[in-house]
Amino acid sequence: MVERKHHGVQILRSVFNVALVNQEIIDKALALNWPDFEDAIHYEAARVAGCQAIVTRNEKDFTGSELPVLSPHQFLKQLL
Repeated sequence: MVERKHHGVQILRSVFNVALVNQEIIDKALALNWPDFEDAIHYEAARVAGCQAIVTRNEKDFTGSELPVLSPHQFLKQLL
């Protein structure tokens, strides 16, 4: 039986792939020299995985992104 607390994650996982974070991603994120290292990791993982966009509530943190940056609302609007 699926525990309720993981149900939402399981639904998302059935629709989306998980981008890998490995040494290559970390090295590329370091090379970006962004103020927020975690955002740099997310960006590089998405870019290398071939993602079509970054979805975040912190759009301003991805000003150097070559990928489109969408708010959750914008993403859902495009999805539906």
